[in-house]
Amino acid sequence: MRKLPPRLGRFCKWVLVYPRFWAQKRKAKTGFAEYGAQYQHPILFVAGMPKSGSTWLEQMLASYPGYQEILLPEATFAELRGIDGHLFELPKGSLERFKQCLVLTKMHCPGTLGNVAELRAANIPYAILYRDPRDVAVSYYFYARSTPWHDDFSVLKNKSPQEGISYFISKRLPEFAVWMRSWRDNRDHDSSVMLSYEEMLKDPEEVLGSVFEIFGLNADPKLLADIVAKNRFDSKRGAGNEGSFFRKGEAKDWMNHFDGELKAEFKAAGGELLIEFGYEIDLDW
Repeated sequence: MRKLPPRLGRFCKWVLVYPRFWAQKRKAKTGFAEYGAQYQHPILFVAGMPKSGSTWLEQMLASYPGYQEILLPEATFAELRGIDGHLFELPKGSLERFKQCLVLTKMHCPGTLGNVAELRAANIPYAILYRDPRDVAVSYYFYARSTPWHDDFSVLKNKSPQEGISYFISKRLPEFAVWMRSWRDNRDHDSSVMLSYEEMLKDPEEVLGSVFEIFGLNADPKLLADIVAKNRFDSKRGAGNEGSFFRKGEAKDWMNHFDGELKAEFKAAGGELLIEFGYEIDLDW
């Protein structure tokens, strides 16, 4: 749908929201009937920072038979109304509709007290994935400028990488910083795991083991190795496709795009954030 004019692309997404959701839910019920007895948790939740590799994690989790990937219709409608996913609040009781379903849902919603309370009330374990926000800035620019229904498409479509990244730093980085800190500060430690994309890229089997443990899934080393092998990120990168979810997937790709001016802008707006999350030890980078 990226080839459609922006308004038509958004309209098509709007029309298809519920037909897609109902089809996914039917598959989730079928999955529960066949495999539900073997799983501790029928609903798995991934809170992914936008452009953090959460789709890769979602696809590896989908290796377990029976689980169906589902996105809440309310989340899609919010996006189409111009509400970014990383600002989305789960409607009260919205996860209760998945009784007798095997559901895997990935969302960009923040770790607000309300969202954490919804997950706690439904007894749903969750994994939180974040990424170096400098790399997020680069990925966000390339994705948004090539996605007609994206809220920033009209702003970024004709901007150079330096202009687009500067826009992200001034307009979007504060929201992303709130996202990272909200999950760090509010999550339930006993029912969640918070990890970085860089950790997952460096040692996916180790990271998956911690995620699967929280989810109560079989974490046999051979199974983990098979899942990682079948979902190697190298084979999913979007090569020259700048709008792909797997455009490059490299750690520290920001070094290829940040000049001295962008570094100074980022240090002023998000330098402390990098230190808080262990990406830098000071502002001398």
